[in-house]
Amino acid sequence: AIHPLMTSWTITGCPLDRLDSLLDTLETVPELETLRLNDMNLPLAVMRRIAQIASLKEIDVSDTDVGNEHLEVICQLEQLHSLSVANTNITDTGLIFLKKLRLLKALNLNNNRLTEAGLHYLVGLVSLRELSLAGAAVNRAALNRLQRLVLIEKLDLRSTHLTHHGLSALASFRRLRKLKLGGNRIENEGLISLLPFVRLESLDLSGTPITDEAAEILVRMPRLRRLYLAGTAMGDVGLKKLSELATLSYVDVRKTAITSEGLEQFHGNLPSARVKVDPAQQPESHVVRGIDLLELSKVRIKRNLQAEPIAVMADETASPPAHWFDTMTSLRTLKNVELQDLHLDTEQFRLIRNLQQLQALALKRCHLSDNALGALATLRSLAWVDLRDTPITNAGLKYLSRLPSLTNLCLSRTEVSDEGIAFLKQSVLLKDLVLKQCGNLTDEALPSLKALENLKHLDVRGTQISPSGYEELTKALPGCKTRY
Repeated sequence: AIHPLMTSWTITGCPLDRLDSLLDTLETVPELETLRLNDMNLPLAVMRRIAQIASLKEIDVSDTDVGNEHLEVICQLEQLHSLSVANTNITDTGLIFLKKLRLLKALNLNNNRLTEAGLHYLVGLVSLRELSLAGAAVNRAALNRLQRLVLIEKLDLRSTHLTHHGLSALASFRRLRKLKLGGNRIENEGLISLLPFVRLESLDLSGTPITDEAAEILVRMPRLRRLYLAGTAMGDVGLKKLSELATLSYVDVRKTAITSEGLEQFHGNLPSARVKVDPAQQPESHVVRGIDLLELSKVRIKRNLQAEPIAVMADETASPPAHWFDTMTSLRTLKNVELQDLHLDTEQFRLIRNLQQLQALALKRCHLSDNALGALATLRSLAWVDLRDTPITNAGLKYLSRLPSLTNLCLSRTEVSDEGIAFLKQSVLLKDLVLKQCGNLTDEALPSLKALENLKHLDVRGTQISPSGYEELTKALPGCKTRY
């Protein structure tokens, strides 16, 4: 039962029928202010129901299939103070609806396909204190459009193609306390533009090409407490200089050239500061960042003519995925991921949802849970999935059926059964289905298989489907080549 005075509710990976039931109850809670719905498909009808909950002040629908039409409905709640639509399908044209949210104080648009053309719709949101635009195409011109947002205290501009030349456009954000610039080409001299931000307490420069010389500027920031330098060219000399910053309480120096000797010296000079390091420091004094880390981990990478990574391959000869999976999922141009004979952690695998351009995914003989597949639900371009020889069961098939573009699926030698195949009836685009040696499949699966009218290839060799069942399939699916 839901307490009538409950003010916050979080729902993750919920089936649609269960979600409808929960909404029936939530609509009766008069004090509900915060609603988080993540890792699921959200039909427009569901969003319209949510928009009727007039008490809501905060909505988070990150990691869902929400698009511009959904955003238009959400913006009917003009009293919202916080909105998160990260990792969704929002585009520039959808941002026009945000103009209604004059009371909005926090907006998370991370990892959507946004450009300068859409960001100008944000200029009227003058109450904003927090703005997250990671993954958007943000340049100096785009930031200039946002100069009216003078109350901004927290700004996320990670992986936005921003350069150090564009940092001067941040000048109007004098209240900044937290700034994330990781993954951009921010060089040492660009940091001078940040010195006027005397309130700055947290700065993320992870994956930028700054060097030891940057420390000379960073120590001039009077309130800096948290500093993220993972994947930079910072070394022992720079870290020693940072130990002069008495306010510093936390610094992340993973995947840098900093040595154990440098760390010891830093701790001696500033013992109160906590330092996050790699479990095993790299012995080479060079930057280990992005693709460099993957190649060192024996993950093979294929690039296109523009040198962008479009495919990765890794097997049991690679380092454990715990060391590189998060880095791999930061390569947002990837279209093909092929992994085999690896153990994949459920929580870490959730990062796969960052790969919004992913079209093909093979996890041959990988060990992963059914729940891990829930992270695939928001990958609208994913068409080809190979799960042969994995421990996937019917519960995993339920998540796969939510993939809107699924055309090819291999489930050979998995534990799926007749009941699980029924979920695939939702996969109306499915053309190629391989169920070879799925020993739990019987003639009971025939009605579900016959419903897949677009099938061109079906492999049921090694199942318990009878010869008469095979004949029934060939008659029901005359345009499909069925292997038996």
